[in-house]
Amino acid sequence: MSPIRPRRHLISVISEADGEVYGKYADELIRFATGVVGPDDGPDAVSTAVLRTFTSPAWPPPSPIRPDRSRKPAGTPTLK
Repeated sequence: MSPIRPRRHLISVISEADGEVYGKYADELIRFATGVVGPDDGPDAVSTAVLRTFTSPAWPPPSPIRPDRSRKPAGTPTLK
């Protein structure tokens, strides 16, 4: 029996940035989880853990603040 119970009919919307994070690390996480819980439950364990992480209040939301591109970094030479 798997230590993580699947949540049936759970619908969640994650941001595009979260999807990029998942895409970047999913294969490595699934390989690790497969070694811990077995090949049948590894992918389910990862998807459950990632979904819990992305929907947690502790997971940072995307920042709405954009950098001010009109300001030059300190030490940038100016053309005269």
